[in-house]
Amino acid sequence: MTTASTNTTVSNATNAAFIAWIQEVLTNLITNCGLTQTSDTGQITSSMSPPVVNAATTVPSANTSAGYVILRFNDTLQSTAPIFIKLEFGIGGTTSVVSMWVTIGTASNGSGTISGTGLARTAIGNAQSISSTVTNYVSRYCYNATQGVLWMGFKTAGGGSATQALAGFVLYRTVDSTGAPTATGAMFLGPVAAGTTTGAASAGSQEQINYTLSTSTAIGNGTATGWAFIPGGLTGTLEGSSCQVFPLWQYASSSSASLYGITNAAAMCVAAELSLGSTMTATLIGSTSLTYINAGSPIGVGGFATTNYSVSTYGLALLWQ
Repeated sequence: MTTASTNTTVSNATNAAFIAWIQEVLTNLITNCGLTQTSDTGQITSSMSPPVVNAATTVPSANTSAGYVILRFNDTLQSTAPIFIKLEFGIGGTTSVVSMWVTIGTASNGSGTISGTGLARTAIGNAQSISSTVTNYVSRYCYNATQGVLWMGFKTAGGGSATQALAGFVLYRTVDSTGAPTATGAMFLGPVAAGTTTGAASAGSQEQINYTLSTSTAIGNGTATGWAFIPGGLTGTLEGSSCQVFPLWQYASSSSASLYGITNAAAMCVAAELSLGSTMTATLIGSTSLTYINAGSPIGVGGFATTNYSVSTYGLALLWQ
């Protein structure tokens, strides 16, 4: 299985409730979607196969992590273009705010430190308080090793917006003209600028790791720009019989370099044509048709700007297979 979804409550009111949502994330990313957990010491899990959150875990103080896991890709490019992820779990400014952080790099030291070329520790929570602790909210997870894509959208509508998740990120490898993943680079979409350790609800960033140059670069960092071109003012007029999608760019290593082109990991879609949670098939690049889902805005509002480009008008169509 490469995709998973849940429809459950979320709360930080008790240690048991806090452990429950962490367990959900780990079970879906690792057990259900197939991401690999490393053997690094000091992780929040008391068992790794399957991953089980340590029962002694407690709700931490404000803006603090309670613990972490170290994850990695396990595709055919991992040996030449490695991706390691440190995912931390905690709370934001108050116990009503879910917070997670990611650190991405090309190596791990075996005891919880991510190293090599990568992106600094970054918040992936949007800083919104949980709307209700008794209402079920949808979470979606996807890891496709063949396509080199990983993403999660944790508790959509859990912070009040019908299309926005409480936390999430998208991470994908660059691809060639056929759509096949390459060892050139890896792209990251998140709700705030790389290195920002508190969440935000209206920013966004696109970062990339370049394996050839051993560099990481921010593009559109902290702004709602740079992901895709959408004709101005388009609000939902269907052209033809297929949903309109607008591919996202995969960038080169600096602002002065040429674009690599588009990715088949994600696109923007018109919400009036592809409603939240609905799927479609499309060929964004190359000749292979893939399945996508309107995930709303799993990484906050970032990437959308002004009324015409709001999350009520557009959604992120993310790989869903």
